[in-house]
Amino acid sequence: MPGDPGHTGERLFPRLMIQVWTESTRTPALTGVLTDGYAKIRTAWGGMAESCKDAGPLPEDADVDARARAMIALVQGFAAQMALLGDIPPQVLADGTRALMNVAPGQ
Repeated sequence: MPGDPGHTGERLFPRLMIQVWTESTRTPALTGVLTDGYAKIRTAWGGMAESCKDAGPLPEDADVDARARAMIALVQGFAAQMALLGDIPPQVLADGTRALMNVAPGQ
């Protein structure tokens, strides 16, 4: 409805993402488009992770594809929260991700 802050600005794109995801369950052609786009993003973010391995911040045995998938999941989850819950500062995602990374393995 006009005047609803959800129809403009930062919440519009996340809401559109959810609509597209939903429609892709009914429309195979759209599923193909999303699958291709996801693969391209995964490849690009895997390349960034590979660069981090080369530069030193990531260990040599780091699974760059798993890292790319986790990064995509974080962004998609954040977008879903934005669509459903409203304005969430990006700093919340940054702080939460940092806190997750500070947990010792196996805990």
